[in-house]
Amino acid sequence: QRIVLQLRPGKEQSFTVRFKRAEGYPVDLYYLMDLSYSMKDDLENIKQLGSDLMAALREVTTSVKIGFGAFVDKTVLPYVNMVPSKQKHPCQIPKENCQPAFSYRHVLALTENASEFESRVGQQHISANLDDAEGGFDALMQAAVCKEQIGWRNVTSLLVFTSDGTFHTAGDGKLAGIHMPNDGRCHLDANGVYSKSHLY
Repeated sequence: QRIVLQLRPGKEQSFTVRFKRAEGYPVDLYYLMDLSYSMKDDLENIKQLGSDLMAALREVTTSVKIGFGAFVDKTVLPYVNMVPSKQKHPCQIPKENCQPAFSYRHVLALTENASEFESRVGQQHISANLDDAEGGFDALMQAAVCKEQIGWRNVTSLLVFTSDGTFHTAGDGKLAGIHMPNDGRCHLDANGVYSKSHLY
């Protein structure tokens, strides 16, 4: 396309540009899931989703990578129960397969292997927190800025965020004595867990 315009200072000019994305352009998709107790039924559905997602994406591109992360809430009062027995098993039903609460955990870096996605998602268990809102924005921030750990490429990047609850917003941390705004940096420990949810 070629456009020639004669412009004058302060005078608006409009024009239309048409473009088409290159066929087969690579796609990275990171699936970020709420693992609080209310999502128990959804987790079972997600465990079957990997192959379906990959198949759908492969209809539009030949280069697809998929990854997975999960979140619950900030691991401080009043968001999670800090009684030691409840920290180990936060769910109400004693025999429930329930993991300790965490803010955000990066589970699987972007991969082309759909069966690995299903396997890693299949190993996940539900957790629980005390309030209705979840810590999804902490998870979103870490998933976006931890480029090396997630494996983001310089391609079309999609982040699918699933939750059935509301989310904590800026300032909610003050209830837990957290006053500093998020610093916008990656803070994942060696296990892929967000290690600064008690600070930001």
